[in-house]
Amino acid sequence: MIDTLVKAGMAFENETYVTAGIEAVNFIKTHLWKDGTLLRRFREGEADYEGGLDDYASLIRALITLYESGQGEGYLEWALEMTTHLECDYKADDGAFYLTGPDHSILLRRCELYDSSHQGHISYLLVADLLNPKSLLNLLIHRFCISH
Repeated sequence: MIDTLVKAGMAFENETYVTAGIEAVNFIKTHLWKDGTLLRRFREGEADYEGGLDDYASLIRALITLYESGQGEGYLEWALEMTTHLECDYKADDGAFYLTGPDHSILLRRCELYDSSHQGHISYLLVADLLNPKSLLNLLIHRFCISH
């Protein structure tokens, strides 16, 4: 949704939409990003429940869109931080991604390795962002600059 707000703001030259997207991201970073983990619920001043792969993928897409729209490198840096978190905590040994993190309160962690009519998790959002030549180039350049 944040991604769509920012894209609509750019397409219609309406700063209200872009500002709403920025405010939503700032709210998430302030209230739902705790100790390098994305939480999925904020209620009565309290954040809880670890986010899943969908949550990370959607937010990473929004952050890349904010960066590409000229809103600042901080969004790209946060997207990189989340991507690293997914690679460490969500990636299975065989290369697929689990739908939940290692500390999630379920008995069995699953990887969905099939295609369906539902645009799924990593298959659509995260991979689309990472394979977008412009986004990929930005991520690679940024990682190179940080490591050197």
